[in-house]
Amino acid sequence: MFRLGLDIGGTLIKLVLIYKEEKDSQFQTKIFKIEETIKVEDFLKQLKKDPNFEWIFDLEKNDEKNDEKNNEKNVHLTGGGSIKYKNLLETYFEKNILFLDEISCLIKGIRYGVINFPNEIFQFSIQKNMKIFIENFLFEEPFIVVNFGSGVSLIKVNQGKVERIDGEGVGGATFLGLTRILCGVDSYEEICSIVNSSEKNNIDSKRIHLVVGDIFGSDYSAIGLNAEIVASWFGKMAVTNDWNNKQNWTTRNADVIEGILKMVCWNISHIAVLNGKIYNISKFIFTGAFVNDKLKTYHYIVDSLNYWSKGQHQAFFLNHGAYYCALGAAISDLENDQNN
Repeated sequence: MFRLGLDIGGTLIKLVLIYKEEKDSQFQTKIFKIEETIKVEDFLKQLKKDPNFEWIFDLEKNDEKNDEKNNEKNVHLTGGGSIKYKNLLETYFEKNILFLDEISCLIKGIRYGVINFPNEIFQFSIQKNMKIFIENFLFEEPFIVVNFGSGVSLIKVNQGKVERIDGEGVGGATFLGLTRILCGVDSYEEICSIVNSSEKNNIDSKRIHLVVGDIFGSDYSAIGLNAEIVASWFGKMAVTNDWNNKQNWTTRNADVIEGILKMVCWNISHIAVLNGKIYNISKFIFTGAFVNDKLKTYHYIVDSLNYWSKGQHQAFFLNHGAYYCALGAAISDLENDQNN
């Protein structure tokens, strides 16, 4: 028995394969690399040639391998791209596909992954600069899932009800798009390398953001603002005298990329906290391809969530955060068996 889960988002494609042989007592899970959505047809062509997957495209082999009713759908698709590329996907997978709701898949995937994957859910300590994993995590409702993809969706889970309560157009694709426009950096790997070299290269986004101290000369204690808080993202670019003096101009791509990253994270955390106050919820699970080890998103999300909530809200993260919609799609019709 097998299921292939494909989450085709606005920016990236994520793929998860789960399977169980006759001798297996539990499902096995394989998580595969992410590909850019703009290359969706190339991705499908490569998948069809891959010996690990070519049998999925052969319905006769498919039925033998699955050993189930012939009308079962083994390829489960979700995400906006599954609708956009519906005709193309049907050309490759023929009658063997099932289209599923993205939000439902995301929550199912998170529950399955946290229960079945070791060292999956954690909090991040800024002081120790490390993950703190949580064993036997309890899904105590209510909580809000902040799904950080091309854009951002906020999903409330309470008393078994799943509801999208808010969203934001400033997300992962915003970060990548602004980085490309402002810095001319096209490679995601290059972006991550720059972000992770901050200590060595003395990256400091305060060179470009206008902070409270730049305006008042110190803290603005009358309203509780310390000097380091950003008053205007990229605002220092509007008031600097060094713009035309290239020799004095110290801003580099690294500072700009760090600045965009921080701006996006602080913006989303603010929206999350505002929704938390509206619904009286203090627990947030951040997921999506943008929240990962390669970028410093954990640090900025925790820092900003603590600031906006005055330390009252908690942020949780997932090791396979990019893949939970795909995973949820894969297990969508196997819920009775998924923990066996």
